[in-house]
Amino acid sequence: MRHTPGPWTTKCEHAQPDDRRVIYGGPNGYHVAYAADFNRFDRDAEADANARLIAAAPEMRDELLAALAEHAAEQHHPCRWCNRMGSDCPCAICDRRRALLATIDGGAS
Repeated sequence: MRHTPGPWTTKCEHAQPDDRRVIYGGPNGYHVAYAADFNRFDRDAEADANARLIAAAPEMRDELLAALAEHAAEQHHPCRWCNRMGSDCPCAICDRRRALLATIDGGAS
């Protein structure tokens, strides 16, 4: 199953500073997630930061995919970390990117 398409946006749903932050996504602006501070006024900034991080998730996934695809297509310059070419790169950087994508996508990628 694929996630709700991006871009995702966030805003405070109500006028009070302790209200939840809503993350919207998809072409119809569906509620995707909520970030709340559970009525802790001292954590409003943290709830805002969490909402921004969640809202950036689709773009971050796309950037991971683009970085791996760009690296796999590279035929003239080896990986700067492992000195191998293209998609057979076994370096830790590419391995972490592939592992993160597998986590995001709920399985092997």
